[in-house]
Amino acid sequence: SSPLRGEAGVLPFQQEEYEKVKRGIVEQCCHNTCSLYQLENYCN
Repeated sequence: SSPLRGEAGVLPFQQEEYEKVKRGIVEQCCHNTCSLYQLENYCN
């Protein structure tokens, strides 16, 4: 069993939530400038 999968065998996060975070970091740190602190906030 993969350590990323829960007991039901599904990933513990929803794909749409991941996409939301992914879009956020691209908009904030690629299209605009962001500080190192803001960038680190995306890294748990």
